[in-house]
Amino acid sequence: MKNDNLYINIGRHNKRIARITKLRHVESLFKNSENCLIKPSEWEDKFENQLLKSKFVRSRWINSTPTIETITFADIQKHWYGQCWSYTDESDGLWQIYSPAHKCKKPAKDLDDCGIQLISTPKLLIKNLSQAAKKKSPSIAYIGKVLYGEQTQIVEGLMKLGPDLMDLSSALDSQLAMTLLIKRNAFKHENELRLLWHVPNFNKTKIFYEVDPQTMITEIIMDPRITDREESHIRKKIGHLVGSIPITKSQMHSPFNGSELKLPDV
Repeated sequence: MKNDNLYINIGRHNKRIARITKLRHVESLFKNSENCLIKPSEWEDKFENQLLKSKFVRSRWINSTPTIETITFADIQKHWYGQCWSYTDESDGLWQIYSPAHKCKKPAKDLDDCGIQLISTPKLLIKNLSQAAKKKSPSIAYIGKVLYGEQTQIVEGLMKLGPDLMDLSSALDSQLAMTLLIKRNAFKHENELRLLWHVPNFNKTKIFYEVDPQTMITEIIMDPRITDREESHIRKKIGHLVGSIPITKSQMHSPFNGSELKLPDV
């Protein structure tokens, strides 16, 4: 496989992006200075998981003998790892999905699964990962924007990629990465981009790599539904770890401030 550009379908490298993850993962990120990527088979979209079980099939003549060639998506994506981020940094829907309200209604000491939003940029994310990729050669890192379409469009797009993917030794890494950057329109609200790492000699469910969280993360935002007590607990739990990175609470659910709407005089 061949290396090429680290950015896929991404225009502004310094654009603000966000990821909602669990408080315990944030604590681990800053305490251990390690980020974690997981195999695509661990992602929740059932269509994507089913796609991993699919395969390309083609007939060709080899030495005057008809031959059937196959390659599965599991083969293509076998040594790939990823992490999902979003261009949308203020969405009630994303808070509801990735920080379910009931998880933030436990006693303060049990808030480890409460959602916390991390803010960064594509440039900061790929900088850390590309440095790790150089240390774990041969490997290649990407950050790419997810493209959305109807299921039939996705299948058609994969069919166009298919011939180039049949020979993994000559396929571009970015072509393989593109199979991980497609989702159905039903998920378009996520406005997603993905951090991707291809590590040929590694095949565990998760992969960790060294990062500098102080430069990779620019802001930390707490769930808008937490109580003052829970906010205080979260600040105590991670405040000493994050240094000068600002920690704020989302104001999405704050009450309207004002009882009068002043209209122009007539």
